[in-house]
Amino acid sequence: MLVLSLILLTDSTEIGVSADGQIVLGAVFPIHKQYDAKKQLCSNINWQQIINAQAMIFAIETINEDSYLLPNITLGYDIRDGCDNDHVIVRETLDILFQFSKYKSCEENGRTVSNKLAGIIGDQNARGCLDIQGVSKVFNLAQITYGAKESLFSNKKRFPMILRTIPPEDHYPTILESILSYFNWKFIDLLSYVTDLSSRVHEEIQKYLQQKNICIHLSQKVKNQQNSISEAVSKIKTSPAKVVIITATNQYLTSIIQEFEKQNVTGKTIITTGTLESQFFKTSRDIIGGMISISLKHRPSSKFVEYLRKFPLCLSLRPFLSQELENRGFTNFTEQDLEESCGQLLNKIGETKKDIYRNSFSISYVVDAVNALAHSIHKTLNCSNSSCQYEIVNHPSFKNQVKKNLYEISFEGASAPIFKFDANGNPSHIIYYIHNIKSTLQNTYDVVLVGTWRNNHFPPLHINDTLVSFGPYSNLSQISNPCSSTCQPGSYYQYLTNLTCCWKCISCPLGTVNNQSQSSSCFSCPLGSLANRQRTQCHLIEPYELTFYSIQNVIMLIYLSLGAVCTVFTWIVIILYRHTAVVKASDFMLSQMFLLGILMCMSTAVSFAAPVSMLNCSVGFIWFCTSVVFIVSIIFVKTNRVSRVFESGFVKSFKTRVYLSYQGPAILVVFLTVIQIAICFIANYFDPIQVNRLVISEDIVYLQCRSNTRIGYAIAIGYFSVLCICCVYWAFKTRKLPENFCEAKYINFTSLIILMSLLTMVPSYFGTAGPIQAAISSFGIITLALAILLCMFSPKLYIILLHPEQNTRENIIVDIANYSFNQAGTLTKSRQKLVHVGRTTSGISPHQSEVLEMTSGISKERINQIYSS
Repeated sequence: MLVLSLILLTDSTEIGVSADGQIVLGAVFPIHKQYDAKKQLCSNINWQQIINAQAMIFAIETINEDSYLLPNITLGYDIRDGCDNDHVIVRETLDILFQFSKYKSCEENGRTVSNKLAGIIGDQNARGCLDIQGVSKVFNLAQITYGAKESLFSNKKRFPMILRTIPPEDHYPTILESILSYFNWKFIDLLSYVTDLSSRVHEEIQKYLQQKNICIHLSQKVKNQQNSISEAVSKIKTSPAKVVIITATNQYLTSIIQEFEKQNVTGKTIITTGTLESQFFKTSRDIIGGMISISLKHRPSSKFVEYLRKFPLCLSLRPFLSQELENRGFTNFTEQDLEESCGQLLNKIGETKKDIYRNSFSISYVVDAVNALAHSIHKTLNCSNSSCQYEIVNHPSFKNQVKKNLYEISFEGASAPIFKFDANGNPSHIIYYIHNIKSTLQNTYDVVLVGTWRNNHFPPLHINDTLVSFGPYSNLSQISNPCSSTCQPGSYYQYLTNLTCCWKCISCPLGTVNNQSQSSSCFSCPLGSLANRQRTQCHLIEPYELTFYSIQNVIMLIYLSLGAVCTVFTWIVIILYRHTAVVKASDFMLSQMFLLGILMCMSTAVSFAAPVSMLNCSVGFIWFCTSVVFIVSIIFVKTNRVSRVFESGFVKSFKTRVYLSYQGPAILVVFLTVIQIAICFIANYFDPIQVNRLVISEDIVYLQCRSNTRIGYAIAIGYFSVLCICCVYWAFKTRKLPENFCEAKYINFTSLIILMSLLTMVPSYFGTAGPIQAAISSFGIITLALAILLCMFSPKLYIILLHPEQNTRENIIVDIANYSFNQAGTLTKSRQKLVHVGRTTSGISPHQSEVLEMTSGISKERINQIYSS
């Protein structure tokens, strides 16, 4: 072991410890926390820095005992106290540099060697590093810091001389995000203690977490002011976030935790980047229980622990204790006074060697800093297993080469299995330890290692869930996370605060859907559709359709059957009495066609009541129009025929015999009906009928037959409406003709019924839907058919079945005669009029005699005889 050479520097403030060597490593540690500029005295010993200084001595002694690292080279050291003061740090650094700007020689092994400063270690914080950098840069001297985490030192253009063994704080955002994502904590508060040099990490953490969709409800930066800390903690107390991230050094973390206890901030899970210190354990378990710490390795090797146990600590403290004695007013003191003072101080703070090294997290990084410089010197001096080329020390590029080689060396480190600097002067292998405060049954606390984060592993985060404790919460699920993750289809997000990073997923209300993830709203289903159970899609409501088993259709079929029975009965009677005068007078063929048209019209009701389909719509439309036009055409032909017989009807282009022949009226009916059929097919081709959904209400949908323009409907309905109006007109003109011959009054009444029915049914059909539309259409068309049947055939059935005496040929001639006399007024005037218009002396014209012969089967001689009498 190298014999320690303790020296008291001439200036009262220049206190340190040093050891001679062939190559010297300088160091500046803040061994005291305060500096009195007036008295030029340092006070308030920082025991952690005492251990750090001792760790540097231990590392150098270990290297000197190593036969492979720097063989035949002895390292020395010059450790100074910076008193955590800029002025003192600069002064002590300059003193070290000027001290070794000249070569000092000593005799060793019979030859002359020279000392030279190869590098400097320090400081713990960024401000001290900048103070040292300002001096070491001038001397081109490598500087390694063991405690400054600020990311600005990674900029080699600004700080080319600074390297560090402690990982930079650049990793904090990634580590914090990994932990938060692991536990699915998406709603947090962020509290950072910042200085002029460390405020950047707060913004980086905030920015990175927000990029990872972690909502920061409160983001606060505090400084070393009690009011600032108190105000920040007060806001956290009322915050809905259950997780709080605190980034601060150990010194200021303690102040923040004390403020938590003062304001009784409970129910929070704290994640901190500081080290869990012993003073935390005096805090209530409701406050620090479950606290998670992200810390670096702070447990030194067992060799260093054994070294501390054997080494008299007060001997190492003696140069620094003199400052304490001077602060107490002692001017003359002996070594015994120093020994007693050291014991009193150790007993006063209640710490032992074990407690001191346990609380010094930077021991490993101090040791790695010494080893890094040693390995770089080893490489610079081209050392073999037995010797080094020491003369290279005198080369002007020695310092620069030492700094350059720091980026090329690697070794087994105290803080990591393999220690190596990257291009930015940061350690390339980084290990963070995840600790958790776990309360025991005895109301004490244990600091449990629950995981690690390694930058060169995938995934970098590893946590043992079984070891994690969540303080006042028995399990992870009790730490409520008010923020939802990505809202799935069937829900929408709603912001919980004015921030847009935290939202709650809410299921879509009844009747609304959303088929996209992370949507801000749901949209209502269109009328006629309902949302599915998942509320991700709208599905069409099944339309309400009538079946033939429904009550309405059963009644309609009964009604239709009665109408059909009546029609068939009438048809049978007409066939059986086809040779009678009444049947012949109304044209037997047209009567059969009339009854066929009535049955066709009744059958249309089935298509109106049947379930709606494309086939039903098309066929039903054509069938309805055809049957109505067929009936109207028959009435039109009958009316015009009678009008022509008695009043010279308007169809004058045909010869009377052709028009009044047995086949002529039937041909005209078929011709008029074919025109309607052609209109329907053409209209359906150019404007096809389609099945449309008609939404009545939110849960009622009907199917209906509709075309795009409805022009086909208009033309078809307009065609038989024109025919119907013509029938009304000619029926009105022939209303006074003999009833037994042409049923003129009944034709007139039937035409009016058809016209009124169509004027009522057609608007009702297009103005209604569903069962009402089917009822109006089906019952209306059956009623219309029955009305036509009653008007046109009930008088005939009455005569045929109840008054057969009136069903004679002579009775028809009498009716015609009575009609002629009524028209003439008196017999004399009638005959004069008949002579004037060219009638025969018998009183009836040849044209009328011919018609009567054709329709009644009576000879013209007998007609003239009956008429004359």
